[in-house]
Amino acid sequence: MFRASLLILILSVVTSFPTEYSTEATKEYFFLNAALFSTPASVCVDKYIDTEGEWKIIDRKTDSICDYLNQTCGYLVLRSDVYREYIVVYRGSIGRQVEGEVEETFLPQVRLAGGRVHLYFYTAQNSTWGLVSGILKTEGTKDYTVVFTGHSLGGAASVISAARAVEEGLKNGSQVAIWTFGQPRVGNSEFSTYIDDTFDVVYRVVNRRDIVPHIPPCFAKGLTGCFPATFGYYHEITEVWYPEGLYELNSTYQICTNGGEDPSCSNSLIANYSWDDHAGAEGYFNIDPAVYGSANCQD
Repeated sequence: MFRASLLILILSVVTSFPTEYSTEATKEYFFLNAALFSTPASVCVDKYIDTEGEWKIIDRKTDSICDYLNQTCGYLVLRSDVYREYIVVYRGSIGRQVEGEVEETFLPQVRLAGGRVHLYFYTAQNSTWGLVSGILKTEGTKDYTVVFTGHSLGGAASVISAARAVEEGLKNGSQVAIWTFGQPRVGNSEFSTYIDDTFDVVYRVVNRRDIVPHIPPCFAKGLTGCFPATFGYYHEITEVWYPEGLYELNSTYQICTNGGEDPSCSNSLIANYSWDDHAGAEGYFNIDPAVYGSANCQD
């Protein structure tokens, strides 16, 4: 009994892998998005990552052509050998990427993990997956946990990456966490069910009236619900909604677990959505990651 208790104590000290939701963890993960725009990445990483983990920047790439418009996608990979953990941060939409996302919404979806996902999101994620998955295969890190996180398009790439990491045998579901911000709907109901059934830690954070979590549109079920249609789009759980805005560590939030399209959370706004709540002065923590990161995370 003593040895078992000691082992539990040791594990609790040397891991940062999230198991429960907290705004503190949300702030850390969200501000890492800014490091995809700063020069160097370390000025933002060092400001927001905890120091006890002795995190190292393993790779950052911001110029991978990832769509037919010649737009680029990017990622940042951190590793802590203290915590035995990776954090993979995917960059959000920039330039004309929203245009591409909209144009490909009604094209045939890509099969993945027993379901189907948005063609544009899969293509964007796939453009860097060879590099990211290669890092996750690094010798001696098979047992490391990994947190996939990102804002906007980066959130969609995070969900797809988590599924592929398990489907390709890189990790098992218990080793993976998904923590996204302003994430659009990624796939159909079968894909969302796979995510729900495979991963214990999935948090989809929504700031106030952010419109992006409500696109692509779902097949409406009444005013606030969605039908889990095979050829449509349907969110995974768990939504974490900040109805008054995610601006401070003490901001009020709701954890919504009544399906991926919980009618009591941000879907309850019906159509009262806003681009302003996605990024910028009214966005998550009152910043646009691209602008804040380009200023090297200077307040």
